[in-house]
Parts: sequence; structure tokens; C-alpha cells
Amino acid sequence: MLHVMKHMSAPVLLALLATTAPARSAQWAVDYANSRLGFVATYEGVGFDTRFETFTADIDFDAGDPGSGRFEVVVQISSVNSRSKDRDEGMLDADWFDSAAHPTARFETTAFEQLGPGRFQATGNLTLKGVTRSIMLPFSWEQDGDGARLSAETTLERTSFDIGSGEWANDNTIGFKVKVVADLVLSP
Repeated sequence: MLHVMKHMSAPVLLALLATTAPARSAQWAVDYANSRLGFVATYEGVGFDTRFETFTADIDFDAGDPGSGRFEVVVQISSVNSRSKDRDEGMLDADWFDSAAHPTARFETTAFEQLGPGRFQATGNLTLKGVTRSIMLPFSWEQDGDGARLSAETTLERTSFDIGSGEWANDNTIGFKVKVVADLVLSP
């Protein structure tokens, strides 16, 4: 093989290497000031919108080759903001997020699937309050010029992660279903 490679011209060798090199995704930087990560829960049937003010998202994704992508998101639980100081403090308690014992939540992808033009689904492990579950996260991907926008939404059962235990273990006051939402503005 080395003998054959010695006699190839440089353009032919480069073309051969380019076709055999593994595909690489694109690394994206998050514009945190213009991005949002949070959830919508219900209290006595009325939705309330909550966001996490502090999170990091490592986004490595190419819409042309989604299988080579990778997301890793880490959320600082104490940065929860529902615009209600009492509610926010309550969510940090042991019955809810238990931020003293579990200061972060983490989502790491294990696979991607294309659902249609600009629509994908990430499968990954979500670790929240010390409980890890595999979840599916459908998302849209819009790329415009140098930038991109990732918008995702999925619904989780809070009890699957032991969120809202004790007197909150039923859905009479706080609903079991919680809609997780992300809207990330990205640049290369």
C-alpha cells in the first residue's frame, strides 16, 4: 500500500483521504443572552413559565450528518426563575429539585434521528435529582448564514425523576406533566 501511495499525485491522495475521513459535526457557541432553557408546569391547572438563568450547552451538530452529533447540557438548578421568589425557593427544597444534594441537571445525547426537513429527534440521558432516564427530545434546526437556531420541546412526568415528593406526590395542585422547552441561538 505504501508503494502505491508513493506514486499517487498529491491531488489524488488528498481526494482519497477526504472520502475516507470520518464525518465531523459542526461545533456551535450558544448566545446565552438570547437563548432560553426552562419548563412550563401547572399550579391548580394554570401554567407558569420557568427558566434556568445559568446553563452550559455543548452543541456539536451538522444537519447534513445528524448521526455524528452530540449535545451535552448542564443546568445549575439554583438558577431557576419563575418570577416568584417563594415558588423559586420552594423548588430548591428536598421534595422538589433538592438543589443542595443535586446542584445540577445534565442531558447527554446517545443518538439522533431525522424526522423531516429541519426536524430531528435527539435521544439521550437526562439526569435530574440523581435519577437518570432516557428521553426523546424532538427539535427543529434552522440554519441561516453563519448562525443557527435550535428549538426543542418535550413533555416529562415530574414523578419519573422524584420531583414533587411527599405531600406533592399527587397532581391535585402541581400537575404531573411538565413541558421542557429550549430555544438556543447559535453561532459557529
